[in-house]
Amino acid sequence: LAAVLFQRAALAPDVQSPAVAEFGAAVERAVALAPDYAETQVRAAMYRNLLGDADGAARHFEHARALRPDDPLVLGVLAGRALGE
Repeated sequence: LAAVLFQRAALAPDVQSPAVAEFGAAVERAVALAPDYAETQVRAAMYRNLLGDADGAARHFEHARALRPDDPLVLGVLAGRALGE
């Protein structure tokens, strides 16, 4: 669900959009329910990044990498970040 909501939020015109708020609520719920699940941390990082919170995003990405360093989603996002820097 968070992946679908991220796609909607990423297409939103600004961070005040209802789509971004819906994505944020889903991320907060996922973190509360499964904080040690790598995908949860990746989605939380994506949300923080969408809001412009680079430090918060980095913390979530690092947590995801610590949890599952070989996970394809984690590796893909980290590769994308490396290419963007």
